Amino acid sequence: MSADGRYVVFSSYATDLVPGDVNGQRDVFVRDMVTGRTTLASVGVDGAQGNGESRQGSISADGRFVAFSSNATNLVPGDTNDSPDVFVRDRRTGATSRVSISIAGQADQGGGQPEISSDGRHVTFTSGATNLVAGDTNDTQDVFVRDLDAGRTERVSVSTGGLQSDGFSTDSTISADGRFVAFVSASPTLAPAPPPPPETLIFTYVHDRKTNTTRSVSHDVTADRRAVIIETSYPVIAADGRFVVFTVIGWLGVGVDPIPNVWLRDLTTDRLELVTADRAGNPSSAVGPVFREDVSADGRYVAFGTPGRMTPADRGNLSDVFRLDRQTGSLVWITYRQEPADPFGGIGSVGPAISADGNHVAFESDAVNLVRDGGAAGYDTYLWRSIRRP
Repeated sequence: MSADGRYVVFSSYATDLVPGDVNGQRDVFVRDMVTGRTTLASVGVDGAQGNGESRQGSISADGRFVAFSSNATNLVPGDTNDSPDVFVRDRRTGATSRVSISIAGQADQGGGQPEISSDGRHVTFTSGATNLVAGDTNDTQDVFVRDLDAGRTERVSVSTGGLQSDGFSTDSTISADGRFVAFVSASPTLAPAPPPPPETLIFTYVHDRKTNTTRSVSHDVTADRRAVIIETSYPVIAADGRFVVFTVIGWLGVGVDPIPNVWLRDLTTDRLELVTADRAGNPSSAVGPVFREDVSADGRYVAFGTPGRMTPADRGNLSDVFRLDRQTGSLVWITYRQEPADPFGGIGSVGPAISADGNHVAFESDAVNLVRDGGAAGYDTYLWRSIRRP
């Protein structure tokens, strides 16, 4: 979503969102919530529709640039690597460029999971390619940043000393100015931190591209030893790079299924805060995935999707989307509906994205009761607006 909530990017197999959509592929679209106009973003330099699936859209703060991944081979000339690539579409000029490249040319393996910085200059993405930077010999997926102005690609899933990861890295997210990149990695050695529990498989880190330092984010989550961490995932970083929100999956000693919870790390104070806390302040004990999260520009608001019963009125076990105000402690159940009779939002609501000021939250849902027309079968994309202003 753009910073002001006006533009929402999403992917869909639908063929009736824009006129002439005849490629029979999943495409990336942008919806202007002011004009009500939807445009196709995953198109080539000549406006041609992609001949392969496009997905994972990310939009700049002003809505001008859209980054996405695609299996299409006709979006830019010379795409012959037979792998998914990362692209950026300039909606103002109509230019499409490939991002997952090096000075030497196209990647020798696929790339994906793009996120574009607020100013549209930097794009972070993941790739198993070995030829995007010099010395990439770890034979695993890494996290990269492409500077579109400088035409330079750098690897950021490295230690402070520049040592490459000994495990795969993924789920990258970038600050507004492109300086900080948060990601998860199977490598436990990218940053000095207290020794993690031996059961931990995946860790969350932040790399500072200005100082070339990497620090741990997910340490001390189990300081009380009530949980045994399995992995951390889906980090998001606030605009200024101060706050990182991420999911921790672990056992709380109740049953045999892993329990997900959302945490926030203040990188200035190193304070750790539980986002998915119940009314008593305890971690959620809901079994099932936390469906991603997002944070406002100043870190005040956190939006997340979870099957956890975050309010007394939530009696269902399906995923709902919530927004937490960290300043006041208030929690808004975004996907709650009193009418029609079933207030629990169908099957589930997932994948929230929040505007810079926290007053808009976009999400996906296969619920049939969130809007009056009921929505189409399958998942639709919705936008929630806060009525009250802080």
